Amino acid sequence: MTYPTDRIEALLDEGVRDKVYPGAVWAVGDTDRVHACGTTGVLDPDEPQAKMQLDTVFDAASLTKILAVWASIGALWEDSLLGLDAPLGTFWDEVSGHPLGAVTARQLLTHTAGVPLRAQLKNLYGTDPQTIRAGVLHEALHRPPGQAVEYTDRAALILGYLAEYLSGQSLNQLAAARTWQPLGMDTTRFGPLPGHLAARCAPTELDQD
Repeated sequence: MTYPTDRIEALLDEGVRDKVYPGAVWAVGDTDRVHACGTTGVLDPDEPQAKMQLDTVFDAASLTKILAVWASIGALWEDSLLGLDAPLGTFWDEVSGHPLGAVTARQLLTHTAGVPLRAQLKNLYGTDPQTIRAGVLHEALHRPPGQAVEYTDRAALILGYLAEYLSGQSLNQLAAARTWQPLGMDTTRFGPLPGHLAARCAPTELDQD
């Protein structure tokens, strides 16, 4: 079977011309294999000689929620280690007695948990990972659970902590074992990256720090 890719190539080329992005990598495939793939543009508009490559590594950014957090929570549910409708405080001592203890995993997954809408981790808690964790897990709710659908990054943070607690593994280890490796996602991982992968990364933002 052949796959017409003219429209894909034209659409992505247009994005490069309009400076929506400096370059892109595309692929068409199914569960068996990749049937067609290609690239357009460059890695960095300031370095036009550095063309986009098929093996360029990209920052998954907010897709981390899907590729790591949500997938890991689903794996724990499949293993009967997590009941989606049990209040967190009934099995997770760290949130028992705190406002988050009344929230369920289902409410976090559907953004109906009532947790604060803004993350603002550095401003609120500093940069120490344990202080951030305590702040996120013990913060007062924005509104009662189940009252409204309101998107917030905090839901993913809490679910990530929950997945680590239930599995006894880091989120990186759990996602790799249960999702990425079985799907053949061999270069999907959290940073910092080893040198050979870092050299293949597309720059995604300018960080003055």
